[in-house]
Amino acid sequence: MRAPGNVPSSRVRALAACVIVFLALVMTGSPQAPALAMAGTGSVAVMGNDGDLAAGIGYIERGMFEEAAAALSRAIAESPDAPEAPDVAKAFDLLGYATWCMGREEEALAAFRQSLQHAADAREQFRARVGAGQALLDLGKVEDACCEFEAALEVATGPEDLDVAYTLLGIAKFEANDTVGAAEMFSRALEAFPQDPVASAYLEKLSFGVPIHFGSVREALQKAALALGGRPGGAAAAALPLAEGDEDGVAGDVMGAADSAGSPSSEADMNGAPALLSGVLLINGGASYATTSQVRLMLGVDPAVPLRGFFLAVGDEPFRWHDWRSAVIEWCPRGEVKDGKTVIKAVYYAAGTSAPGGGTSGGGAGMAAQGACVAEASIVLDREPPWGSLEINSGARFTNETRVSLRLQANDRTSGVLNVSMSNDGATWSAWTMYQLTKDWDVPPGDGVKRVYARFQDRAGNVSAPVSARIVLDTRPPGLLWVRVAALGATTADIAWTTDEDSDSAVEYAEDQDAGRKSTTVRDKDMTMLHHIKLDGLKPSTKYRFRVLSRDAAGNVAVSRVLEFSTKAANAGS
Repeated sequence: MRAPGNVPSSRVRALAACVIVFLALVMTGSPQAPALAMAGTGSVAVMGNDGDLAAGIGYIERGMFEEAAAALSRAIAESPDAPEAPDVAKAFDLLGYATWCMGREEEALAAFRQSLQHAADAREQFRARVGAGQALLDLGKVEDACCEFEAALEVATGPEDLDVAYTLLGIAKFEANDTVGAAEMFSRALEAFPQDPVASAYLEKLSFGVPIHFGSVREALQKAALALGGRPGGAAAAALPLAEGDEDGVAGDVMGAADSAGSPSSEADMNGAPALLSGVLLINGGASYATTSQVRLMLGVDPAVPLRGFFLAVGDEPFRWHDWRSAVIEWCPRGEVKDGKTVIKAVYYAAGTSAPGGGTSGGGAGMAAQGACVAEASIVLDREPPWGSLEINSGARFTNETRVSLRLQANDRTSGVLNVSMSNDGATWSAWTMYQLTKDWDVPPGDGVKRVYARFQDRAGNVSAPVSARIVLDTRPPGLLWVRVAALGATTADIAWTTDEDSDSAVEYAEDQDAGRKSTTVRDKDMTMLHHIKLDGLKPSTKYRFRVLSRDAAGNVAVSRVLEFSTKAANAGS
């Protein structure tokens, strides 16, 4: 994790410790493990195995939403008349949240509406309305979503709720191209929370037509700090912009309480600057690549600061609000997400957000000007597997050796080819090894057709469909039959023979007196089973020794025994 500049070392160590401890808990996947003490106002301790609702809460807190949905569904199915009956409104609310995060908006909408029916107070009604509105928004039912957000405003219990509801209503109207209505809602959100960075960023787009990017959110935070008492050399200056393209997986923009010399403070420095608030965002455990658009996010801030929730956006999608329920969530992006680098943005909101006029609703000194922080991280989405080809011995049809040379060619559009795995049967595969263009490989012994398979793996873990090539293993030389001198003259000799497979032709010959010391070879590269070589320029009345050779396509060579002939006398003609 990267420690922002001017952040007190004690807080950096605490934040790093939270990351390490939480990842350890997540890896266990145990709903009975103690809940991590991350900042939050809505966190409920895990109650062991005391019912499905407790198990569902435990799964929610560890981001195991599929398991949570199953446990919460069982909890809801329990008889509400039984003494051990769960809090039905809470169960439906958590079920709606889990299914919504997983992109199952219809299920989420039904659960939130059931939660609304069982809600016992305004706070539960507010959560149900906001949840239903966001599910409707994701389903493209913008008008219905606006109705839910307007109903949420009617049951809002304070400026924090008003800020969320007005911002969501502004986002809904923004998506419906109602720019006037959107601007009005964002302005009202800023009345409830003057330094709300999300509302400020949307208003900037509406006013100047510039795209909403994370720089706008960071600037909104810095401006709010200055307006509410932050010092340019201290609190506001400690907000360090995260460079675009930072891919370290954990990033935080902070509004700090350290002065220009870096001296720490727990709540506020001696000049009244706001307390440090630092955000954390970790994608898929810090992985560089993902093969599905659904991601696992670790979220949080310095544990000393309780959170009321956060706005989250993936890529260019609109922001969505999450009440603080868990420090790790599964999140399925809304809309189409293309392969490539995806930036995920989180805007955290501290509990006790300031009301108009600079007061607080319970957050303590310094919290008002320290009400939000932002964090972003990126991951490369790569869902397309690589593809490639395989060639054996430069495309040869035959080989006489079990060790062959492979030429591999693979491509990948996004993350790049990393590994290759080989097989001789397409079922049993070798271990993954580093991809390279050439590779030696052993085919099984035994003459016949041999097929070699390859599959490629990219850096994201996608595996290609197998590709293959074939070659014939032939270790037996041609059979030589009926080697003979077909015709003989004073200066010529015709040598003929047959083979049991196509092969080339060659005759090595020498005068009898030179045998073993000097020879001449005549070749014919044509592949045939009927062979004929004519020897010219021979000496009359001379004894010669010769042998025939034939090489098949695999390179196996057959050599005959040494035979003899004698040329005719000169006056006998050629």
